[in-house]
Amino acid sequence: MKKYLLFFRLGLAVELAYPVDFIGYVFTTLFVHLTRFLFLNGVFDLTSTLEGWTRRDVMVAFIFSVLLSSVVDSFTPSIRTFVRYAHTGRLEPYLVQPLDARWVMIARWIRPGSLFIFAIIAPIAMLTLSNLNVHPTLLQAVGGLFALVIGAIVNIAVMATWSLTTLVSKRDLPTEFIFRQVMRLNQLPPSLFGYKALTALVIFLPIVLTSTVPAMVVARGEYFLLAPMLGAAVLVMILFMISFRMTMRVFDGSGG
Repeated sequence: MKKYLLFFRLGLAVELAYPVDFIGYVFTTLFVHLTRFLFLNGVFDLTSTLEGWTRRDVMVAFIFSVLLSSVVDSFTPSIRTFVRYAHTGRLEPYLVQPLDARWVMIARWIRPGSLFIFAIIAPIAMLTLSNLNVHPTLLQAVGGLFALVIGAIVNIAVMATWSLTTLVSKRDLPTEFIFRQVMRLNQLPPSLFGYKALTALVIFLPIVLTSTVPAMVVARGEYFLLAPMLGAAVLVMILFMISFRMTMRVFDGSGG
């Protein structure tokens, strides 16, 4: 465990070594989130509901989307660096270290600055929930936090699994761009999808629901997607472990 905590300390040291870049990253990220908030708020100046979801429901989903992205963005730089090193033939020294290569991929180049953004946004999110007249019960609060953790696991595992295509193809594929474009859909109300489409999303593309599921629990007291999302998280993690093992068997470390 100490070896893996070292990843966090190394990442923090790298970010603090460039304080201007770090501060710029924090303010830019917060500005982007503020812009998205104002856009969503403007949408509900034109309509009162969106497929049965009120302004309050969508804003809660937005809050969870911001919190979720802050956690996921801490790990995506590590996954991106891992596949870039694979593409350029510089990965081999990291694979021979006495560490689980899967954790090297996910956390070796972690960016703790995004967790700092999470720490800033979390109390603001609590205040915003209160202003939206959202007062969850203890069960709803625990369920929402549980759904948020599941969502983070799903997103990180999906991003890592998709990125393995670089090791197989030896090409610098735009997997992160595709992942982020799909992840933008995670604020859409599930009611936009029919039952069959919703079932397909839980099985094949659960990242689309990772913000709305905790919002449904906290704002609406609806738990029916919680168990399916837990099952999806387990399946995605198993898929990642199997894919990683199979990929490393054919990866020759030469880049491409």
